[in-house]
Amino acid sequence: MLTGRVFQSAIQLISAIIVARILSPAEIGLFAVSYAVMLMMNGFRGLGVGAYMIQIDVLDKTVTRTAFTLVSIMGLILYVLTNFGASYLSNWYETPQMGDMLKILAVNFLIFPFTIMVQSKAARAHDFGWMAFAELVAACISSAVSVYLAYIGYGAMALAYGTIAFSFVSTLTCGVRHFAIKDYGLGLIRARALLAFGGWVTGSNVVYQLNTAMVDLIVGKFQGFSIAGMYDRAATVTRLVWEQIYPAIGQVLFSSFAQEKRDGRDLKQAYFYRLRCVLDLLWPLLIWLAIFGDYAVQILFGDQWVQAGSIARILAVSIIFAAPFSIAKELGVALGKTKAFFLLDLFVFMTRLAAVFVAARHDIESVAIALIVPAVLYMIFSQWILSRIIDFQFHDFLKTIGRPLCLVVLLVFGLLASRFFIEKLDVDLVWAFLGAGAAGGIYILILLFITRSPLKHLVLQKLIHFKQP
Repeated sequence: MLTGRVFQSAIQLISAIIVARILSPAEIGLFAVSYAVMLMMNGFRGLGVGAYMIQIDVLDKTVTRTAFTLVSIMGLILYVLTNFGASYLSNWYETPQMGDMLKILAVNFLIFPFTIMVQSKAARAHDFGWMAFAELVAACISSAVSVYLAYIGYGAMALAYGTIAFSFVSTLTCGVRHFAIKDYGLGLIRARALLAFGGWVTGSNVVYQLNTAMVDLIVGKFQGFSIAGMYDRAATVTRLVWEQIYPAIGQVLFSSFAQEKRDGRDLKQAYFYRLRCVLDLLWPLLIWLAIFGDYAVQILFGDQWVQAGSIARILAVSIIFAAPFSIAKELGVALGKTKAFFLLDLFVFMTRLAAVFVAARHDIESVAIALIVPAVLYMIFSQWILSRIIDFQFHDFLKTIGRPLCLVVLLVFGLLASRFFIEKLDVDLVWAFLGAGAAGGIYILILLFITRSPLKHLVLQKLIHFKQP
């Protein structure tokens, strides 16, 4: 899954680089704000069905038909509501084109019932290789659609059609191996049990999507679509880690925790081992972005996006505090503790909303800085909640993050020194970026070896496995 996500990220990044040179910041901002509206509604569309299908002990056609029926009903409701409210939202933002874009994006709600069914069955079967392949194929086709339509003059609509193409192709490809006609009948026999489990998951998903969407919505309203476009391009760089790499990790971990719960294994040991792996993977990437993110933005997207560079660096800092510790939620939901993590997500959302609303009255850099506060709160309270569930002590947590924290400190000093010499020598930006990337990569590998990262052993195991007949 991680390998697939890396290739998928590369394809989507190439697409974003090309599109950023064709479309204006205002056009990309229009798509970002429109997509943020859809994200708010996306939290409702799944009803917790995916998590329920993965963690339930026995998955039979009674469960699958109930799941499909509930998600289909919700998808149809959301599709109608979006089409009905599109004109009102476009009037509020004083952009008529926004209404047309929302109607196109709403087609995702009609595709999603089929998406959630095939993906949940694939995840339950641990068929992550095929899931990665399906998303990779979808990324290639959707990127081609977006770039071509942008080139021939579709403007921001090109990105909307690319989004629909991704949903359709990924569902179709994943369904090649995990579609079964018996799953798609109508029925509500297990509806009460499913909704009882999925209610808190849905609430948590809604809050998470609101967390993601509200920045674009607030910035688009108070600072305009051009600034929203700047924020979106900055977030695109950090999303390469947060919304591309982490979901691959989280999807695998949730299925694994659910299986280990059914097998009665030691979840405390499993959690801390995996937390260490995730920290060793994500923290170096995010630290590099926090120091060289402005170089990345300017080289990838062009000079018209220079302002997005400082925003990207600040966003990377905020994600450092939240991203690795999100695996606590994967374990908590796998254990059925959905209410606790819903309340945590709600608390963090309210904090984030207040911080962004106040900061949006100033400038976009202030908004990015404000996002650090809720990220720190999520790190603290997610671990506290999980400590009550699987009974671990604070020193267990400190022991796990100790070596990754040393890695971070050494990495910060090394990368800052690299940046200092680059600026003193006045090296060409492209060569500076490539040199910093190569040197940083080698430095990170050395530090992972020195701090005895379990990632080293995982890589060696994979290499040995591939060499065997």
